[in-house]
Amino acid sequence: MYKRLLLFLLAGLLAACNGAAPDSVRDLHPLKETAWFMDRENLRLLQLMNEQIETQGNRPRDVAERQKAEGLVELRKDFLQGNLEAADYTAALAQAYQGFQPEDTESLIRLQQLQERSRESGDSLAYRQFLLQIFLIENSVLNEYARRLTPRNVLHPPSWQLIKPMDTLALGGVYEFSIIPNAYDFTTTQIRPDSSLSIRRNGQAVAVKNKLWLKSGVLLGEVHPLEAGTYNLSGSFEMYNPLFGVRLRSEFTDAFVVK
Repeated sequence: MYKRLLLFLLAGLLAACNGAAPDSVRDLHPLKETAWFMDRENLRLLQLMNEQIETQGNRPRDVAERQKAEGLVELRKDFLQGNLEAADYTAALAQAYQGFQPEDTESLIRLQQLQERSRESGDSLAYRQFLLQIFLIENSVLNEYARRLTPRNVLHPPSWQLIKPMDTLALGGVYEFSIIPNAYDFTTTQIRPDSSLSIRRNGQAVAVKNKLWLKSGVLLGEVHPLEAGTYNLSGSFEMYNPLFGVRLRSEFTDAFVVK
């Protein structure tokens, strides 16, 4: 009987101790594990970016995106090593994040709050929460940099760009434009010769001399307007990807003003 009572009292004492344990003690381990995981995940993202860039031939645009990502990670390392003030680091991190997520102010407010709480309290839990918020924001930015890289050599819709030298044209001049397959599309997409163009002036369809032709896989166009006004162009063309046998009918619009 006494043994049972002793065990009961001991169990109650242990329960009371556990119940009184501060959050910083109880929650420190899982937060630490999560922060470690996020750090590893961000480094893995950088490694994947490097592999993809090398596979695609180290294109200058891709290398520039990687350098931005690496620069952000290096800033974080400098901060954690005490070589960079927290305010300077978080300002750089916030600037990079706002470039991609300008409407998400809540994440940055929480970052600031956790930074202040960590500095004022000196509590290890607050510091871990601050660190985790850093990794979460950094992960979002790194993912955006990775998304901007040249797509891998896989099946995806052909892409194109419309290039034009001007928006305003003097009366008597010739309006020119060109449509090219995306310069970073690694799938040798081609523009087919069958294409069409319709023209409207001030909202009304008009018959205006125009020309569309192909040259070295680029669709070139010119329009010879005879009257002043706002001209809207709409056209279509076919793109073909011989590597995958993909055909895509694409449409485009353009506008210019004749004065």
